[in-house]
Amino acid sequence: MKNKKSLNESFEILNELMRNLQKQLYLYDGDKGDIKWLLNKKLRNRLYGDKPKCFIPLKSNYGEDVPFFCLCNRSGSLDPHIMKKSIQMVNHMIKHNKYDPEQLNNIKRKLNHFYHRYNKDIPKPHSSTSHKIKYNRKMNNLKNYLNKINGE
Repeated sequence: MKNKKSLNESFEILNELMRNLQKQLYLYDGDKGDIKWLLNKKLRNRLYGDKPKCFIPLKSNYGEDVPFFCLCNRSGSLDPHIMKKSIQMVNHMIKHNKYDPEQLNNIKRKLNHFYHRYNKDIPKPHSSTSHKIKYNRKMNNLKNYLNKINGE
């Protein structure tokens, strides 16, 4: 009985390690995961500070540019998935007619241009080194745990 409990605990830990590894391997986890980081104001502003060309600004009522429509993923590379989400946001804003339609149509034209240009290319991360380091760390944790279970 005790052996069965420890085996179940071991499988739970293995499952957790495998989930962490899967999160590291897959950049997108559904429709919500790929743009979830855009909701975080600090991350969005940091990316805008580092790479202002990743955003198409929207003029506010006060005359200042607000970084609103994103072109890049969180690593700073141009990504057609993010562009498609931005196009959907523009279409939604055009439907509700609360903003300047001329400005929104110009933004939509730019977004469509970028989307059709980069849709054929696979987005490449800005720096894959950190991704490799995290992946290797997760794999080493998994190997160490398997070795511990096997008694090595």
